[in-house]
Amino acid sequence: MPAGQLSRHVYYSHYFFWAGEVREASAWPVLKGLADQFSTGQWGGVTNFADLKILGEATTNDLVEVWMWASGNSGSQNSVLDLTYDFRKVLPNGGYERLAWLTQQTTWVRILDHGVVKVAPYPEYYGTFINEMLPRYDAPTLPEPIAEPLKTLCEHEDESFLYRAPDGPIVEPILLSQLMETCLEDANIVGNIYFANYYAWQGRVRDRYFYDLIPEYFQGTGEKGELICLNCRVNHLREAMPFDRIEVRMALKALKKCHATLYFEYFKINPDTRPLKLATGKQEVVWVRRDTRKNPVPHPFPAAVQEAFQKAINDLLAN
Repeated sequence: MPAGQLSRHVYYSHYFFWAGEVREASAWPVLKGLADQFSTGQWGGVTNFADLKILGEATTNDLVEVWMWASGNSGSQNSVLDLTYDFRKVLPNGGYERLAWLTQQTTWVRILDHGVVKVAPYPEYYGTFINEMLPRYDAPTLPEPIAEPLKTLCEHEDESFLYRAPDGPIVEPILLSQLMETCLEDANIVGNIYFANYYAWQGRVRDRYFYDLIPEYFQGTGEKGELICLNCRVNHLREAMPFDRIEVRMALKALKKCHATLYFEYFKINPDTRPLKLATGKQEVVWVRRDTRKNPVPHPFPAAVQEAFQKAINDLLAN
C-alpha cells in the first residue's frame, strides 16, 4: 500500500494510477484488440479531464475495492467516454467507507504526428463493447450513501476568505514553479505521457513548497500537522511526449484559515519558442492535526506558511 502521507495514509495521487489499472481490467474482453491497435502508434485514447474527491483514509493492510462504470458517451464522433470510479475501504464487518470519488473523461483519437491527435470514431469492436457498458436508462450518477469520514473537512463555510484571486485566466500570486524531466517511464502504450503523472506532479510542487518553508514538520508521522488533499483536477489541453521538459507552476487561488485552493499550469518548455500550455489544474487542501482518536481536524496553517502566503499576496498587490 503506497501510504506516503506523513500519517502513513494513502497519498492522493495513487488513486489516479489505480484508476488506470481498473480501467484496463474493465476492458479485458477487448483489451488485446486495444493493445494491438494502440501499439501501432496510430490510435489512442486521451484523457480530457479527471476530478478526484478524497472522502476517507486508507493505510497498509486495508482492503480497497473499486467500483467503476461508464456513465455516458458523447461527442461529434460519439467517442467521448465518461467514467466514474468509487473507491471503497472494506471494513472488518463487511461494510464500506468511501475513500474517494473520481470522474474521468476520455476521447478516442487518431494520432497524426508526434504529440498531435484528432478525434476519431471508435472502431466497431470497441464501439459495440462501450454501448453494452452504458446505462440502460437515464439516471444521475450519484454515490450510494455510505460513510465518508473526511466529508466534514470539505465543509468550511465558517471560514472567511483571506484571499481570492480575481476571476480570469491568470491566477496569481505564483508560489513556485518546477521543471519535470520526462522519459519513457512516464509514457504508456499509446506513447504519450500517462495522465496520472500530472496529478503526481501537483504533489511534488506542492510538497516542495511546504517543505522549504517548514522542513521540521516533515519529520516523524505528522504529529505537528500535515496537509491533506480534498479535491484535485486537471484539464488536459494538449499531449506531452517522453523527453518533453514540462514546467509546473503553482499559484494561490484562494486562502482561508485552514484551507487553500492551489492552481496549476503545465507548460512544455521549448528552447526556441514560447512555452506551450499543456494543461491546467487545481487542488483544494486543508492543514490538519489529529485528535485523540487519530481523526484529522482542521487547524490553522503553520505561522511560516501563513507569512509566506501573505508575503506573496502583498507583493502581488504592490505591483
